[in-house]
Amino acid sequence: KELTANIQNPVLLDLGCGTGEHLNELYKNGFTCTGIDNSKHMLTHAKLRFPNAANYILSDITNFDFFEDFDIAISLFGSFDYMIDDEDVDSVLWNTWRALKNDGFGLFEIWNAIPVREIKEKPLTTVSTVKYKNLIIERQRGFTLLPDNNKTIAEVDYIYTISDGTSIQHLKDKHIMRAFFKEEIEDFLHKNGFRIVTIYANSKKEPFVKTSNKLLIHFEKE
Repeated sequence: KELTANIQNPVLLDLGCGTGEHLNELYKNGFTCTGIDNSKHMLTHAKLRFPNAANYILSDITNFDFFEDFDIAISLFGSFDYMIDDEDVDSVLWNTWRALKNDGFGLFEIWNAIPVREIKEKPLTTVSTVKYKNLIIERQRGFTLLPDNNKTIAEVDYIYTISDGTSIQHLKDKHIMRAFFKEEIEDFLHKNGFRIVTIYANSKKEPFVKTSNKLLIHFEKE
């Protein structure tokens, strides 16, 4: 919110909006939002729960087409980490450049490669527990680094434990995701017409260090 304090009626693009919880919060704070996601299932939930929060678009985030429509573009909660190929990274960033106004900026959350390469394998641990209606949903996450000489690619496992007080259900999910070195993502951004304003470790604006789990990158058009 503070990054757009000087913008009246800020217009925001969310790449990988999921089920729309954070878009709803942004909408309540005066943002006009557009959310893109390639999951029809997630967008169905978003439209049911937060129908007024955003214009929801079913699309891959490598394949959207706007021109100078947005003040800010965001990509949070691991959405960018699904960009395995360099060509896909370039597509996302170039389309973001086109979508932003001349004084627009981006805020992307990206998985840091250094701790992934150092740890190599992380067992399943609980990363969140949320309540939704009468359900308690616990999410566990772990990863295994895959062999690749040029990229930091990991197989990420999720287990969702869903309890309604009388029964428990376990759902397993597996994803292939990519982490990036700071210098690596700097090169991608520069190549696609951006400069980095600052890098934080998280949304609390703690300073980024090389062992930080995430890079929260604030960037703008050059």
